[in-house]
Amino acid sequence: MNPDHETAHSEFSKANKASRESYLAWVRTVLTVITGTLVLLIGLQDSGGLSKPAVVLIVAAIITMTITILSGLSILRSESIAYRGLRDVIGTDWNDRGRYNDPEYELPSYYKVVNFVFKLSALISIILVSLYGISKFAT
Repeated sequence: MNPDHETAHSEFSKANKASRESYLAWVRTVLTVITGTLVLLIGLQDSGGLSKPAVVLIVAAIITMTITILSGLSILRSESIAYRGLRDVIGTDWNDRGRYNDPEYELPSYYKVVNFVFKLSALISIILVSLYGISKFAT
């Protein structure tokens, strides 16, 4: 193998790994923040004196936060499944053929949809919580 190709491949692999790790760290952070906010929102909720718009906003915020948490967990699970599959392919190639072929990194088919839902629901839940806070304290 060409030394330039090896260097490029090595650097690309490092950059790809760093990109994946930073994205997954971001997903974990969003999950932590949204989960904590959801717990506080439910736990500190007073049942009396809420206007109808505030009730609608709080219910919508709770629903979108729950969707964000579930889709974020699905993203983390998808990554785990893909890495496990990659590990198995590498191990099988090495054990059966005595060589290493650079296998493809395949995510489950639903990954793109769940990723979009995660990003959208996180944004919507932040907006709804902000609107709820404004409506609660503005009246």
